[in-house]
Amino acid sequence: METAFFPNVAEESFFQLAQTYEIQLKRVNQTHFIAKKIYEHLSSIMIKHDKEEALRLIRYGANVFYMGQYINQEASSQNTFYLLTNMTIDGLSHKERLAISLIASFKSKSQLQNYAAPFKKLITKQDLKFYETIGAILKLSYILDCTHQKTIIDVDQLYKDKDGYIIQFVYVNDPYFEKFYADKYIKHLEKALKKSFRLKFVEAAVLSC
Repeated sequence: METAFFPNVAEESFFQLAQTYEIQLKRVNQTHFIAKKIYEHLSSIMIKHDKEEALRLIRYGANVFYMGQYINQEASSQNTFYLLTNMTIDGLSHKERLAISLIASFKSKSQLQNYAAPFKKLITKQDLKFYETIGAILKLSYILDCTHQKTIIDVDQLYKDKDGYIIQFVYVNDPYFEKFYADKYIKHLEKALKKSFRLKFVEAAVLSC
């Protein structure tokens, strides 16, 4: 039998979590793909941060985003935070585990602040703003695969006009549901970055003409 190879202990830990909580790896990979693309476009307008850390948090956060729905769909955020803060994840420091717990359970700024309140000694206000931004990116990316059809195949532009920033997504299938929910959830990113965003969806076939 073929043995899986993991580049570090943390990667193996997240693989084991995926097995235990029946996390769909295809959904994880699509969420991670979209989130990384969005981050790359937005990084220039985010607060100063370590890019390597951001990409690591996005990758690990995507692996366990809303994993708590395995227990209860309606309370997935609360369950995700509780599970991740009350288990040992080999290869992570206490602060990294808390960061991923906050990011993977992200529901709103106020909820994040409530979760973080007992852990003020571990994180700064700047940390919290950073986690809010990454959490908002992951939440948006997660909902952009709500139909599990890999509808979004690229995030190819970020540009600005007189009304704010526009993020352009490229799709291959009708993105009706992805667009419907994304237009609602973009508000979390607007709050985190204090900027106005609009989402534009362009069909891949149109771009190739």
